[in-house]
Amino acid sequence: MDPVNQLQQIWDSFAFTRLLRTFRMSVAPAKLLIAMMAIVMITAFGWLMDTAAVATHKSTASEKIMMPSTNIMIETITVSDWKKFTKREKFQVLEDFSDARGVFSTLWNFSTARFNAAVISFSTLKPLDGFANIWLCSTSLHWAIKFHPIYSVIFLTFVIVVMSFSGGAICRLAALEFSRGEKPGLTEAMKFSWQKLGGFLTAPAIPLTIIVVAGAFIAMLGLAGNIPVAGKFIMALGLPVALIIGLIISLFLVGTIIGFNIMSPAIAYEGSNGLDAISRSFAYVFAHPWAVTCYGILASVYGAVSYLFVRSFAFLLLLITYTLVNFGLYSNASGPDLEEIWTKPEFFNLLRENPDLSLKSIELAPSLMINISVLTVVALLIAFVLSFYYCACTIIYALMREKVDKTPTDQIYIHLDEARD
Repeated sequence: MDPVNQLQQIWDSFAFTRLLRTFRMSVAPAKLLIAMMAIVMITAFGWLMDTAAVATHKSTASEKIMMPSTNIMIETITVSDWKKFTKREKFQVLEDFSDARGVFSTLWNFSTARFNAAVISFSTLKPLDGFANIWLCSTSLHWAIKFHPIYSVIFLTFVIVVMSFSGGAICRLAALEFSRGEKPGLTEAMKFSWQKLGGFLTAPAIPLTIIVVAGAFIAMLGLAGNIPVAGKFIMALGLPVALIIGLIISLFLVGTIIGFNIMSPAIAYEGSNGLDAISRSFAYVFAHPWAVTCYGILASVYGAVSYLFVRSFAFLLLLITYTLVNFGLYSNASGPDLEEIWTKPEFFNLLRENPDLSLKSIELAPSLMINISVLTVVALLIAFVLSFYYCACTIIYALMREKVDKTPTDQIYIHLDEARD
């Protein structure tokens, strides 16, 4: 055999080298378009809810905390700064921010700030700081559910359905490309995702439901402890059963958290349902937990570097455009100042807002059109993140299936109609 081919086969035999295909797969137009449509739908729905929905909770004067929370910008808060706040103070910061911007805008700004901070941590090989920033996103979600429950239920339900559908379609495209080198059409992937939407929704929902129901049994044992005299005896007798249920909850919790990322790829690869996806993901997680964890860490670091690269390109695009347009305006002494309608972009703030700027009525239309153009660039950047995530999860599933079940990565479910085509 040719030495070059031998070296190529040795290189391809390493798992991390196949994960490097994620970037090339994630920038495919079909995947970016599906992710872009999901982002547009979610942001449009969130904007409409912020505009039209009535807040279900308003902070009263007695609930206000004596702290300068209104002067704190959640986009610039660091993990160390956030740890200094009590839970009530954290909620107050988010509530103050949402008073003028809305719930969705608060979730969006806080989550993107934490995501950018996590990316920097992962790219500088500080995974603990990265995971800490990601975990902080749960604080904003907890705040939204606690203070705006109706809003949160409606919005999160919409987000789950949209992301399940779009994620399933991207996983299907990635599975066909990784396994067979095929690049199917957009409608084919969306049709597959629509047919399997029930599986994409139930795969994570079933284990979470089991965890909640099992936890309720343990909570009922605690309630029984309130019975005078006999309550303590009931708790003592039921404790062994509670421990067994607690073990089941622990296993399901670990399997769901770690295996969640490969549930949708399992359906995309096998063409199966949610129960089969749960079975496979749990089996792979508990058979080789360190392998799936290492794959996830490698994909996270590679994804962070790729994200910074794509963001640098987007920032360079906007900065060059802004500089040249602004140069042309400055060449005319009587011309307008570009800052009046377009604030200069920054690396981690591509769509900057100037709260001190008051636009004239004649400047509203051009400023809106410029913002739409910049938002398109930002949406493409976020679409890349979603596409990269689902492509990486699909490759990790294929590698784990090959490792555990000894199934070749090129073996994939193909519908008869697809085979005829």
